[in-house]
Formats: sequence, structure tokens, C-alpha cells
Amino acid sequence: MKSDKFIISLYLIISIFITFSIYKDYGISTDEVVQRGTAKINMSYVFKGNKSLKTWMDRDYGVVFEAPLVILEEIFNWEKPGGDERNIYAYRHLITHLFYIVGGVFLYLLISQLFNSKIYGVLALFLYMLNPRIYAHSFINSKDIPLMAMFIICFYVFIKFIKKRSFKNILLLSLVSALLINIRIVGVLFPIAVIAYLFIFDYLDFKFNNIKSTFKNSALYFFITAFFVYLFWPNLWANPIDNFLQSFTNMSHFRHNPFELTYGEMIRATDDKSYFFKWFFISNPFLYLVYGCLGILLLTISVLKTKGAFLVTKETRYIAFLSSFFVLTIAIVLLKNSVIYNSWRQLFFLYPSFIIFIIFFIYYFRDKQIHKYLIFSLIIYQVFVLKKQYSLHPYQTVYFNEFVSSKENYRAKNFKLDYWGHSYKEALETLVSLDDSEEIKVVFSGLIGFQNAKTLPLKDKKRIVRSENIEDADYFITNNYLEAIKIDDNKLIFKIIRDNSPIISMFKLK
Repeated sequence: MKSDKFIISLYLIISIFITFSIYKDYGISTDEVVQRGTAKINMSYVFKGNKSLKTWMDRDYGVVFEAPLVILEEIFNWEKPGGDERNIYAYRHLITHLFYIVGGVFLYLLISQLFNSKIYGVLALFLYMLNPRIYAHSFINSKDIPLMAMFIICFYVFIKFIKKRSFKNILLLSLVSALLINIRIVGVLFPIAVIAYLFIFDYLDFKFNNIKSTFKNSALYFFITAFFVYLFWPNLWANPIDNFLQSFTNMSHFRHNPFELTYGEMIRATDDKSYFFKWFFISNPFLYLVYGCLGILLLTISVLKTKGAFLVTKETRYIAFLSSFFVLTIAIVLLKNSVIYNSWRQLFFLYPSFIIFIIFFIYYFRDKQIHKYLIFSLIIYQVFVLKKQYSLHPYQTVYFNEFVSSKENYRAKNFKLDYWGHSYKEALETLVSLDDSEEIKVVFSGLIGFQNAKTLPLKDKKRIVRSENIEDADYFITNNYLEAIKIDDNKLIFKIIRDNSPIISMFKLK
């Protein structure tokens, strides 16, 4: 216990120190403005009875993570007089990342218990924090990152409940399950799996002789979870069942299904079953993929080779249960032809399960000489991942592993890099430092470019004027390489380059 406290304290001290050093470096991402708007509409409905929530397009999103941010924004006056919004988004990034850090604490505790090893717990922390693409999202993505962190918390509480099936633990499991569903409705997969596994565990342990207790616990869990989901989700208050089903249907076949530039082709996940795999295997560190895939293989062999006896031991059973989320969710996504875009961010919540596969691969050889070499190799590789994560800062969202060439402009030509547009912040900061005009007319390749003016001091923010017509504008700023190459290169005055590819370009038109 003392060593756990020391490791967790050290992790928190280092992580929080780094957080406060860099959280202001990130720009505003595409979904942030919309997410904040959805939370404000919900809070207006809760406190003022504003009925516009009924017609709000994104009412099918829960706001259990976003609402506290809006409430804090009001309490501490993050928006300064005159419309200075810098603090709003800076603090949103800070709190989102702090929640991600909390997820790391529970991941350490979970892995340490599952594998009965603090070393594995620490390795899991490194795998969690040293994934460049996910790390950047942990500041600017208040949908997928809180979902991932809450999944970890749910996993931990589930194991706690299984070990001691008290009403207190049912209540706690119901609470975190409801929060999970409220963050994103895909979280409904967790309580379904919990109830299914309760009956599977009952059969393995008692051959259904304990079926009454299992029914009782499952029913309690279901109804308490449903109550908490209703309580925390304002859109459900008027018509809980219909609105929940509508939200589930909308999210199952999401209204936004864009084409994504992938290996030089514009494709959609609904048209290409390999979309997830293409992005998963190029945007995660290579050695993680090797260890994880071998972990999947060895875990499958362990279950089949022992004809299910592997599941009799409770510790290994828990490993199989938690890691199965990865395989089963991907199967559901493929069967339902679900919408995925912006790489695989909607499925980031699967990453903790993949970490379990990675750790299992190492654990499998725990009594072999190769065990220490597997750990050593992973740690050495993570040093290089850390170096890459640092060199890409704050644009780790454009991270690709060794599978993707870093030849000049290759990545920009073949993939949409800064798809969330947070690099516009640095471009605009550079622009206002170069041009002291009272009014600067700018054409952006997307609305998020103009939204990033909110990160500027108020006097500079007011100078930026969004122009719809390139003939009337002074500057053109784009995070789209295919648009940038249409402009005369002699007009280029600024660009941000990572791994030999531009992620944003700024042109002076006059």
C-alpha cells in the first residue's frame, strides 16, 4: 500500500507539473465550441427552463462532463469583460487533461491488481501517457478522452464489485456506469457486458446455483444505473425512454459521416471495413502494436488450449473480461457499419483494453528468461516515443508511427493532419505579431480557424476579421495541404512543419 501511494504521488507530481507548464500551448479544436454550446443550452434548460434544448441538434449528447465546465466558467468568470475568452478554453484544456491523469491513477491500480505486479502497473502508466496522438487529445478532446478515462474507472470499480458484491459497491458501479453513458452513449456497452458477465461468472463458480442472487444484483444494478442516467441527462427528463432510444439510434448511425484522406484516397469508414485498422495501425507506436497483437494471440490460445479452464481462475478471468471489450466492440462497429472519422478517436476508449493485451504478452513469459528483455525493450522504445512526443508538441495529433513515410510532404499529401485545426492558434499569434493593422481580413479554410481568434488577447482578437471572399482578404490560412498548394508559393509567409510535412500554412494575399 505504501509503495502504491509513493508511485501514485510521484506520477501525479510529475504529470501535474508538466500539465501546468504546457496546457496553454494548445489551440481550440473543432468540437470544443460545439460541446460548450451544448452544455450551455442544457444548463439554460435546467436553471431557466429554456425550451430550445428540444430543438438543439446535439441534444443527444450527455453533458455530465461538459456541464461542470460551464458552471465553473460562470462561478470564476473565465470570460473577461469585452469578450476575452482565452481563459475559457485554456481551463477547459487543463481540466480535461487532469481528468485524463485521474484515469491513469485508476489504470495503475487496475493493472497492478490484475497482474499482481506494481511493475506492470507502472508500465501501463507509461503506455497510457506515452501515446502521442492520445496525449494531445487529452487536452483538446472533451468527448473521447473523458470517455476513455471513465471506462478505466468503470473497469476498476467492476473488479471491486465482483470481489465484494455489496449494495455499496452496486451503488458505486451504477454511478460510474451512468456517468460513462452520459459522457457518450456508447458507454451503454459496459452495463450490458457487466450483466452478461455476472451470469457467466455465476455459471463458472456456482453452476447457476446462485442464480437468484445474480438476478437480484443484476436488477439492482440495471435500475439504479437507469435512475442515475436519467438524473444526470436533462434531455431525458421530459421523455426518458423515447429520448434515450432516439439518442442511441442517432449515435449508432451518426449524422456526420465525412470523407477522410487516408493513404491519398478520400474514404469513409462506412464504405471501407478496413478504415479503423488502417488508422489504428499507423497512429499507435509500433512496438505497442507488436506486443498488443501478440497479447491477443496468446490470450486466445490460453483460453482455447485450456478449454476454458483459463477462465476458472478469477484473476485471469478478469483479464479476459476487460480485454474482450477491445475485440467485441470492434466486431460490433464492423457489423453495425458504425460511423468513425478523425482517425479512430471515437474508439479511443478501447485503448485501455489494448494496454491489457500488451501487459498480458509480457506477463505470459513471466517465468522465462525473455521476460526481463521484453520489459527492457519496451522501456527503451518508450524513450524514443517520449522524444517524438516532445518534438511534435503541441501537435502530437499528427503523430504517425514507423509504418508511414516521413519524406517531404508525404504525410500532408496522403493524410489530413491537423483535422481539428488547433494549429490555427499559433498561426494567428504569428499573424498579429507581423501585422499591426487595426483590421486584418483573413480567409480560413474552416470556421475553426476564426474560432481560434478566441485564444488571442482581446485587442488582437478584435483585429481579426473573417472574410468569405479571397479577393477581399489580406491573408489566407489553411490546415489543408491540398488547398495550400493551389496558392502561389511566393505568398507563403508562415507554416508549421512536423515530420517534414506542413500542418498549417499562411499566405499574404496583398
